[in-house]
Amino acid sequence: MVKDLGETGLLGLTAFLSIFFALAMILKQASSSIDNKIAKAYLFGMVGGVLGLFFNAVLIDVFEASKVAETWWILLGIAAGVIFLYRKDFEYKKYIVRILTSHFFTGFYLFF
Repeated sequence: MVKDLGETGLLGLTAFLSIFFALAMILKQASSSIDNKIAKAYLFGMVGGVLGLFFNAVLIDVFEASKVAETWWILLGIAAGVIFLYRKDFEYKKYIVRILTSHFFTGFYLFF
């Protein structure tokens, strides 16, 4: 992720991280409506995989590496498809406004 910041700047890193933020937001909203145990296990396994790759991505460009990138993005797309199988309507605005007006982001805005 440090390499992403260096190559694409703050706007590019924000756009990249917003993919994972959006998927986490829809997973949080849809997790209660998923009744299939295999689908739920797959989705939460992907969450663990994302967290593991984020720790690895601090030092290595794992999201762009040829051995990981194709498979990873395909699996993440399948996870998004599984989420949309069980729920189709999501409330984005309420969560985004609540996060962007939180104490953390207010301090972040004041700092910059």
